Amino acid sequence: CSSDLSLPEFLKRTKKIELQYRERLRQNEINKTVEIERVDTNYQTDCNNAQKEFEKDRETMKERLLEHYKEKKVDMKESLVSDLKEKRNVIESERQTLDLNGADFMEVKPTMTRKLRRRPNDPIPIPEKRRKATPAQVNLLLEDDQILDDLRVMLKVSGKPVAKKQIIAPQNPPADNSSDVRIEDGRLWFQRNSMVQIDNKEGGPRIYGTITNIGHQEIWIKRSSDNSKLRIYISQFHKGKYIMKKRTT
Repeated sequence: CSSDLSLPEFLKRTKKIELQYRERLRQNEINKTVEIERVDTNYQTDCNNAQKEFEKDRETMKERLLEHYKEKKVDMKESLVSDLKEKRNVIESERQTLDLNGADFMEVKPTMTRKLRRRPNDPIPIPEKRRKATPAQVNLLLEDDQILDDLRVMLKVSGKPVAKKQIIAPQNPPADNSSDVRIEDGRLWFQRNSMVQIDNKEGGPRIYGTITNIGHQEIWIKRSSDNSKLRIYISQFHKGKYIMKKRTT
């Protein structure tokens, strides 16, 4: 110790310093507690705000997804209804076409009559001659080479030669010619029950069959392979998509 400082003064100063030290420790502890509480409060506030923002974003996303789902549902429903209506119209059109142009549409049904007993004074009735039903016909304008090929095949089967320039059949054909195909004014005529072959210009397989029905806009052909029916429109012949020829066997 210094000589100028007595023991009581030293003790007094020491006590004062110790009091200041303790007071500073107390204040530091208080500041620490306050800071910890402030940090905890801020953390809790941030967590609550984040939770609220998350809930808000989740509800917004949920509403958007629900609205998108409803729009998709309406669009899909309208699309399905439109497809079903279109398919129903197609089926209805095909059904009406089959009803009007079926295989037995052009067949003439016999008239139902009642026969009464003949009286003694009545003359003997003359039997009526049944009229043969006129089959439906379709005429296609073919090229000269195609008509010549068909004539060559027909006359080859009948054993008669054919001239190169013979395109139109004679006006008075022989009585034994029972063909169901004829040529008039440079056109080859087909009738029902004609055996034909169909060539597809797009490279499809050749079809062999028999004409079962001829309508105003299409013809029906029964395939020889599986007896299934094929519908070909007359416009397809005019466009050159299909070519129909006479088949002899």
